[in-house]
Amino acid sequence: MPESPPHEQRAAVPSVEQEELRGISRTVAEIEWLLLILVLVYLVFGRPIPDIEPALSMAMFFYAAFVLSFRYANFYQHETRWKIAIETLAMIVFITWALWFTGGLASPLVNA
Repeated sequence: MPESPPHEQRAAVPSVEQEELRGISRTVAEIEWLLLILVLVYLVFGRPIPDIEPALSMAMFFYAAFVLSFRYANFYQHETRWKIAIETLAMIVFITWALWFTGGLASPLVNA
């Protein structure tokens, strides 16, 4: 059985940086879903003002669509810093939107 050249073996082994990015990306994915679940629990059990329910539902729909399309449609085959940065920015926008419509600093979603 012929052995493959050393450069082919090295190409198959991911770098330490790529492994770290993969781990960070998995953590970001878990946080994304937990964030959606938290807002959903508030929407179901928190009895928000009826006027804000459509705004929260819309934000949850678009954020879930973003997560599904960005993470699971495989636009990026490899984890990159830019992908994680864009996902983090989307989380910040979603959190800001949810807090804005649930009372700002007086929101029950704020840990005070």
